[in-house]
Amino acid sequence: MIGGMEQFVDDDPGYLDWVARHPNGFVINTGRTPTASYLVLHRARCGSITGRPARGTTFTGDYAKVCGGREELEAFGEQLGSHPQPCGLCLNQLARPSRRASADGKYGPLGDYLADCAGSRVRMTFPQLEELVGRLPDPAHRHRAWWGNNGANVAAKAWLDAGWHVESVDQAAGRSCSAAALPARPGVPGLPLPSD
Repeated sequence: MIGGMEQFVDDDPGYLDWVARHPNGFVINTGRTPTASYLVLHRARCGSITGRPARGTTFTGDYAKVCGGREELEAFGEQLGSHPQPCGLCLNQLARPSRRASADGKYGPLGDYLADCAGSRVRMTFPQLEELVGRLPDPAHRHRAWWGNNGANVAAKAWLDAGWHVESVDQAAGRSCSAAALPARPGVPGLPLPSD
C-alpha cells in the first residue's frame, strides 16, 4: 500500500526517488496545474515516464507527475471532473498477458503488441519499445541496419511474424526516436510518415 499521493513539479530527483521506492505504484502525467483535459495514468515502471525524458530535459518541468496508488489517482482524476486515460503502452499490457514471451524470447511481447494493433501504422518511441522488450541493444540506437526487415534479426522476426515491417526510424532524435510499421503487403510501397 502506498501512503498518499505526492505531486512533483520541477523536482526530478524527488520524482525519480518516488518511482524507485514504489515500482508497483502508478503515476498520472498531467499539466503543471492538473486539469481534467490531460490526465494520463501510467505504471511507475513505464518507460515513457522514466529513464530519459522524451521531450526536453526534465520529467517534471513542462508536466507535473502525481504519484500514488491506482485507486487514489483515479479518484483524483474524478475530483477534477475526468477519468485518467490509461497509457496505451504500459496499461495495455496489464489486461493482456504476453502469449509469446517464452516462445519468442525477448521480442515476443513486441510481436504480440503489433499483432493486436488496428490500422495501417504504428509509431512508437524507444522508451515505449523498451517498456515491452527491456533495454534495446546499442546497435538499435546507432545503426539503421539493425531495423532492417530481414528475418535473420530476432527483433525483425517478431515484427515480420506479426505482419508488420519497419518503415522509418529517426535515430537523430535521440532516445525519443520513432519507428513506424505497416502491415506487410506484397507490392504496396510504404508511404512517408507525417512530420511531428
